[in-house]
Amino acid sequence: MNKNTHYELTFIIDGNILETEHQSISDNLKGLIEKKQGKIISEDIVGRKKLSYPIKKVNKGVFISLEFNIDASEIKNIDKELKLNKNILRFLITNKPNNIEKPRETKIKEETAPPKNSPIKESAKKIKKSPTEEAPKEIKEKTDINELDKKLDEILNNELLD
Repeated sequence: MNKNTHYELTFIIDGNILETEHQSISDNLKGLIEKKQGKIISEDIVGRKKLSYPIKKVNKGVFISLEFNIDASEIKNIDKELKLNKNILRFLITNKPNNIEKPRETKIKEETAPPKNSPIKESAKKIKKSPTEEAPKEIKEKTDINELDKKLDEILNNELLD
């Protein structure tokens, strides 16, 4: 008895390909999955991104992610088809549990101050600032570049004479 497993396929389309062809490439992959009795759950077009390093002399790519259910024995066939596709620079197929949220959808908790009597807060109290560590004062007046050049010349001449 074959049991369908949940997978995520993330692939990078060559950035030099026209935007009008991106959807057709994605549709071809979805058709391949459906041809192998798979069911597409979702498609996420992340968009055009700069690659960390050139792949096949290409610096930009379009990232697309598909989630689907399919029999585990069909993954090897899909892998072979993806390797033969010249428009796809890289791809990754991962087995993914159904109940995991996408990282882009999760919210990061805002940083809060440490609670009272915490070791962090207590150690911060012990640190004392010396008078020389005062914050720099903001420059109120903008000086002219010519004036700065004159002052710099004076300083350099005085140092050379000493």
